[in-house]
Amino acid sequence: MEFALQLIIILICLFYGAKKGGIALGLLGGIGLVILVFVFSS
Repeated sequence: MEFALQLIIILICLFYGAKKGGIALGLLGGIGLVILVFVFSS
């Protein structure tokens, strides 16, 4: 269950970044990774 939630968060960030294009893809991918590191680090 936790893996599915993590995957959904990363995919949402990446798809939103891809829709915006350019540097937003890398920025939002990084934001997704920061969320994974600090929210799901148990």
